[in-house]
Amino acid sequence: MNTDVTYGLLLALINGMICLFLPAIVSYLQRQRQNNDQSSVMTQQQN
Repeated sequence: MNTDVTYGLLLALINGMICLFLPAIVSYLQRQRQNNDQSSVMTQQQN
């Protein structure tokens, strides 16, 4: 019984962490992509 409860709490904790960190990771990746796009545009203009 105790192992089931701890397992459920662990899953809930992991789920909460994913919910918290997922938006941050997505926004970080989008920022990286935007930076890459800007740098590629700048190099095209220089050429």
